Amino acid sequence: MQAQNRREFLETSARAACGALALGAACPLFAADRPKASPDSYCGLYCGACSNLLAGRKETDPEKVKCLGCKSDKTAGWCATCEIKACAKGKGLESCGECQELSCEKLKAFHNNGRDYRLVAEKNCLAIQAKGHDQWLRDQKKRWTCPKCGSRFGWKDEVCPKCGVDVLSVKEEAAGYRETRAQ
Repeated sequence: MQAQNRREFLETSARAACGALALGAACPLFAADRPKASPDSYCGLYCGACSNLLAGRKETDPEKVKCLGCKSDKTAGWCATCEIKACAKGKGLESCGECQELSCEKLKAFHNNGRDYRLVAEKNCLAIQAKGHDQWLRDQKKRWTCPKCGSRFGWKDEVCPKCGVDVLSVKEEAAGYRETRAQ
């Protein structure tokens, strides 16, 4: 039997610990085994707060992951066939917030369909236009992280799923934006 170096030993031990070595499955302890999640989108949504992406980040079986965000290699059906995504990608944009035609018909229809998270996506496009894409991403990561415990929470959450502290829900954010938008 050949001696293992330290790295090989640790890798073998970790894979065995999560059962992946014997089963040939992906191990959640290794980033290389997990598909890469993408928290942003083209339309202004912050995918990092989507329940599908949040669940995908926790899933240990890659076959059970539904979606890891609009810009990832693993998207849900509706994201995979999105016309807004195709348009922005075709123009070489990171986001519709960078587009000269920010209020195109496709985007207007998406943002104005009555769902709170889609209205917030409009607000996000305007923020991207004002601050730039990278700053917006940093702001969104902070916005969707519990200020008390540091856990991630989603669009539908009104309290942190881990510690129970009140958090700003997408419903509340949309209500505030509606007031500003109406002025």
